[in-house]
Amino acid sequence: MESRGQRCRSAWVWLSHSPADLVFNDISPLPAAPLSFLAGWTNLWRMLHVRQGKYHVVIHELRKKYGPVVRICPNVLDLDIPELIKTIYNIKPEYLKMCSSHSVKDNGKIIHNVFSECNAKLHAQMKRPTSKYYSLTGVLPLESHIDDMISYLYLGRGWDVVGKATFSQPIGYLEKGCDFDESLRIANVTMDYFPIVGQMPILDHLLDRNPIHRIGPPSFGTVANISTQHLMDRLQNKHTVYHNPNKPDFLDKFIEAKEKSPDVVDDTQIISYLLLNMIVGADTTSVTINAALYMSLKHPHVWERLRTEIPPLRPYLWKHGGILQIRQVVPLLRCRGTGINDEMSSRCRHASRAIRARGGSRSCIGKHFGLLEVYKMIATLVSRYDIKLAHPERDWMTHNSFFMRQAGIEVNLSRQS
Repeated sequence: MESRGQRCRSAWVWLSHSPADLVFNDISPLPAAPLSFLAGWTNLWRMLHVRQGKYHVVIHELRKKYGPVVRICPNVLDLDIPELIKTIYNIKPEYLKMCSSHSVKDNGKIIHNVFSECNAKLHAQMKRPTSKYYSLTGVLPLESHIDDMISYLYLGRGWDVVGKATFSQPIGYLEKGCDFDESLRIANVTMDYFPIVGQMPILDHLLDRNPIHRIGPPSFGTVANISTQHLMDRLQNKHTVYHNPNKPDFLDKFIEAKEKSPDVVDDTQIISYLLLNMIVGADTTSVTINAALYMSLKHPHVWERLRTEIPPLRPYLWKHGGILQIRQVVPLLRCRGTGINDEMSSRCRHASRAIRARGGSRSCIGKHFGLLEVYKMIATLVSRYDIKLAHPERDWMTHNSFFMRQAGIEVNLSRQS
């Protein structure tokens, strides 16, 4: 339970702010920059647009009107200057991450994770024991877990795939065909809460972290319980029914990190790693897969190109078992020059435009696993099914929350003969 002293200190955090501080900021130390009139006075302007789910449209229009630098609240600038990416997102964290509300609270104590920790030193300390498990070579051994889940019909959710790779056991949404424990609904509600209070962080102390009465979104209690139970089963060797030691999962790797770095990784930290995998690693991937399919189907020439290029390569979507290499006899051939075809030359010139993930110390730790899932899922769907938009004249519907939520992607799908 939270002590009286803790409650008093928490209460002082938000009671010490005058009502005006909830709406108006102090005079900004930032240099003058074009801005919307209301944005120059209050964070409410930004919060309201984020709540409506069309903030990306609003900021795009402001950039067209004012240029690449726009003040979106008294102390925040929006920059559309690609040349600054390497400066801001460099390996040395010279620019601090803004503290936000993406943490859990247990018995009055805020428990930070790799995503929410804004202290650069603590973030590096927390990330170091497990970062190698998220490298490209670290995630390739998990490929078999993705293959197992691709055998099911994909329902636009990545939770079961991430569950299989994390615990060696899917949550069960694909098998049951519904949100049977309401975790997906809770995830949507919570992901709507984060970006709103992120525009005015003081609101989080009034709502989710209220010391008197919590008025926040539903908690991830179900996912937390699943994570805790899997850890207990693994430590007590009760996992033999579904876990194969020859097919390691993330939980195996986190327990290994605990053995190697006991001063940093304890059972609580392992639970934090597991929760981050489930909550952050699922929707990001499914959003990407949905967008790739929709955009390809919306542009028939792109879809036809996929249909032409991918099927001949299908035997190589699954890694071939290790066999003795058979050497080939190659005749002597004198090289007469090396060239590059026009198509590849064009791709090389524009390669830097495809910014898949920002760099630096805050680079997405799970990007390699996410890309592995996207590549295999898209290639499998294209080669296995005939897919057409049910209503090609209609546009999809999007709601820009913590993730870009999509709806209205209706397709006619049939298995290829």
